[in-house]
Amino acid sequence: MTVEKIGVAVIQSLSSDEKQTGKELFETTLKYISFSKNYLENDFFDVSNSEDFFKVFTELIKKAVTENKFYFLHFEIHGSEYGIELKNGDFITWKQLLEPLRELNILYKNQLSIYLAVCHGNTLLRSIEPLKRSPFAFIIGSFFEIYNSDILNGFEKFYSIFFENFKIEYALQEMKKTCKKSDFTIITSNYVIDTLLEMESKSNEKEKLIKMLNETFDQDSKIEKKLAEEIKEKIIQEFENHKIDKDYFLMNDLTNTYDNSGLGQLS
Repeated sequence: MTVEKIGVAVIQSLSSDEKQTGKELFETTLKYISFSKNYLENDFFDVSNSEDFFKVFTELIKKAVTENKFYFLHFEIHGSEYGIELKNGDFITWKQLLEPLRELNILYKNQLSIYLAVCHGNTLLRSIEPLKRSPFAFIIGSFFEIYNSDILNGFEKFYSIFFENFKIEYALQEMKKTCKKSDFTIITSNYVIDTLLEMESKSNEKEKLIKMLNETFDQDSKIEKKLAEEIKEKIIQEFENHKIDKDYFLMNDLTNTYDNSGLGQLS
């Protein structure tokens, strides 16, 4: 896609008796930035239930296709190690959330950045499926509990700096200086796939299975040797079928362009 518009999509689901941190961020800092940066068109979504939540992604994907609009996704929702809870009590697992994120990230050719004002938001990493496309290029969130004051102060600082130069790591460094108790970190799709590949290499049992196969069958017997070769080919093919493909995960087969800005060179 060729980017013609960009904007922050703030997705909030907080009960009416709570501080509406997403709406406040949208109507103050983000609105002020959009006045000074005429390229920025932000959207706010206040969702009540899971049906409305997934409809938001349908709209974002539609705008990406029909309007060439690129979104930075900002979530203001309660979370746990297992997923997010909406204001009406509906629960969405991290695995369920990753599906629409992946669909949007494919359109963006692995340039989607996600900002999680969500407790334990970074634990969604546990649900990533390495044989599928990456659901994001970057996420900024926390593995732990986060606090309202840090959400507003931290993300106000982050967006104010980020939209000056689109350097996500520098903006995060400055954001962390304003956070008193919350620990926000950045996770990249590169880091995720490299970690998964390291785990795969340590747990690969292919050579052990082939060694066991050779020891089990009589190599002097033509029949047993032939049977062993057939089984060996099946073992190798099975491991190849389930082998992690870094280029596929990072979508390098879709584009050769990749940067660390959180926006990218989409074309």
